[in-house]
Amino acid sequence: MEIISSTCANDPNPAVRIADFNEVVNENNPERFIHIVTNDEQADIASRIGGMPCSLADLGIEVSTGKAVDFRTKQNLRDNPEENTVPLIYPMHFNNGLIEYPVISKKKPNAIVLNKETEKLLVPNGTYILIKRLTSKEEKRRIVAVLYTKDLANVAVVGFENKTNYLHSNGQPLEMDIAKGLWVYLNSHIFDQYFRQFNGHTQVNATDLYTLRYPNREQLISIGKQAQQFDQQLFDELVADLRVSN
Repeated sequence: MEIISSTCANDPNPAVRIADFNEVVNENNPERFIHIVTNDEQADIASRIGGMPCSLADLGIEVSTGKAVDFRTKQNLRDNPEENTVPLIYPMHFNNGLIEYPVISKKKPNAIVLNKETEKLLVPNGTYILIKRLTSKEEKRRIVAVLYTKDLANVAVVGFENKTNYLHSNGQPLEMDIAKGLWVYLNSHIFDQYFRQFNGHTQVNATDLYTLRYPNREQLISIGKQAQQFDQQLFDELVADLRVSN
């Protein structure tokens, strides 16, 4: 298949590249998205990430959008944690791959009252991967993923605001090593570059995350055990060393 790319309609020297059909429409992609890669470097990225052995479904992991829509429950929001409240996590709490909580002097609240009205908006406290749903064009990354752990607060449940996606296991928290492996993988530069190849906007949808390919459980556990803190260089090296499927 011949792929021709140009800088403008009248480009006198358009780039021409020959690609296999499976590179353009990968058989591992259940949605059969068309994937046009215009140079060999980007093709290598597509091959490595597209060749990972598992989908999220294979791993038993689901993606949901945060249940708490703040403007629909304004009466239950609190600027700061207090008695009978639990954390309400927004993207403003994302800080270098982890959660900074609470964040004072911001426009958004830090907590939500726990009552019969809000309990349906909350999830069991535990280990999750949170991903920012919307990024600005100026941000360096499209995938901004953080590790949320239950020791953030001594509570039974926690709230994730609607501007976040969260990865979970059938509504329950993730195993720690699996979560840390996903944390490493999602935050690697190569994964972010691959995501940009087929997603031209600044929103990260659950469908996008389901479509992508991931390491298997053993690989995720292995890299997760090697990640004790956020370290971009280490994350990139760990993902670079992963073997892809044949």
